[in-house]
Formats: sequence, structure tokens, C-alpha cells
Amino acid sequence: MQLHEVETNVADLDLRLGFELIFDLLRAYGVASASITRLQKGTYNRGAGDDEVLWKGKVYYRFVSDGQDIHAAIDAARHDEAIARQRPRFIVVRNEDQIVAVDTRTGDTLDTPLADLPGFSAFFLPW
Repeated sequence: MQLHEVETNVADLDLRLGFELIFDLLRAYGVASASITRLQKGTYNRGAGDDEVLWKGKVYYRFVSDGQDIHAAIDAARHDEAIARQRPRFIVVRNEDQIVAVDTRTGDTLDTPLADLPGFSAFFLPW
């Protein structure tokens, strides 16, 4: 998938989605629908809670409520041994308004309001 296609797909996302946004975001980057379905049903999901997804080698994603500090949540995830054992490429934490992410291979970080996410489409291209 080419960058301009990904940018268009990300721009078309319904950012009002709560926890479910991760599945549409993966789809926007061309991840196979069958894989996303298996992740949703729990076959691929190794996450411990209902508010998180942990897909081995791919992504750790957590949706936090507005009262929680997303920076503290991503720091905790980065240092969590259970998450580290699954070696996710990306660690992503978001709330209603903001998304914070770390590329665990390059060390690059993303900290932006959700409304600006289409401008940072290249960040998640390794998916």
C-alpha cells in the first residue's frame, strides 16, 4: 500500500470510535481483515484487560479514560515485562482526544491530538 493511500484511509477514520479505533487503524494500513477478525475475537490478542490489545510482534494498544494520564500509561506499558515478552513493534495509548505511541525498534515517538493523526500517517507504516 502506498503512502498516499494510507493517508487517505487514516483521514477517513471515525476518530470518535473508542477502543475499536485500533481495528480500523490496522485496516487503514492494509492489515488483512482475517487477521483483524482473529485479533478482535481473541485468537491473536494476548492483552490482559478489556481495554487493551496485545498482538505479538505487532502492537500493544490501550484505550484509557479521560481522567487517566496517557503518558504514565505508555511509560508503564514500555516497562511491563509481559508486554516486552511479546515484542510489539508499536506501543500505543490513547484517550478521547490524544494518541501517544512508541516505535520500539527505532525509538521514535508520537504524541499528538487525534485530529492531527492523518498528518502522521507515515509513523505507523511498518505495520
